[in-house]
Amino acid sequence: MDKPSDIINILFSDLIDEMAKELVEREKVKGSEVSSIDQKREVLISQIEGSFEQKIGLLWKGMTIAVASLDDLNKKELIEGADRMVELLKKIESIDIQNTMHEQLGISEKTINAIYRIGYQLYSEGSILEARAVLSLVTFLYPALNDFWFLLGLCEHRLGNYEEALLSYGMCIGCAPEDPRGYFWTVKAAYHMKNEALMGEVLEMLRMVIEHSDQEQKWAERYVALKKEVS
Repeated sequence: MDKPSDIINILFSDLIDEMAKELVEREKVKGSEVSSIDQKREVLISQIEGSFEQKIGLLWKGMTIAVASLDDLNKKELIEGADRMVELLKKIESIDIQNTMHEQLGISEKTINAIYRIGYQLYSEGSILEARAVLSLVTFLYPALNDFWFLLGLCEHRLGNYEEALLSYGMCIGCAPEDPRGYFWTVKAAYHMKNEALMGEVLEMLRMVIEHSDQEQKWAERYVALKKEVS
């Protein structure tokens, strides 16, 4: 593997092709100078590559923090998993995108939960940058749990990274559409971004979710307070 774009090409090739075609079509509609699909594709890969490199940096930072805090058994499992990750990234074609990364790396859910608790503790102590790194690792290894994404979203929010927070809240909603937290904090992030259309749309979704929540009274009160806050 020469560079991150090799990984991006394999994992996101179809998506990048569709996005490139869409961007070219938009240029045609606007009547502006039209780029080729290949040119747009190169631009998109370059943009994703910068984000990808930042993510990899966060993963290794999270790995370092977790290894320093885990007990011996979980630490051994994570280190062995990190070694397997390096091998996978060297042979990107061997990555199975149908299975979660923790399964491919041989890291148990027990160890995943132990790493999450480290991230939660760091967040509670106000060590937001460190918590963000650990939670980035957790969501990479086990992306199917809404609690992991929600706390990562709160880290990004605290750091003022509202677009990144929206992505994490969106994943939280995708994992658990019945959980009001993702919608609630999406509205807060959209408010900071002055995105009134998104605020209005998600507020309505939050209202409907609250109606079916087993904590309806608690969330109804928070909903009223939120509407006042962002109005």
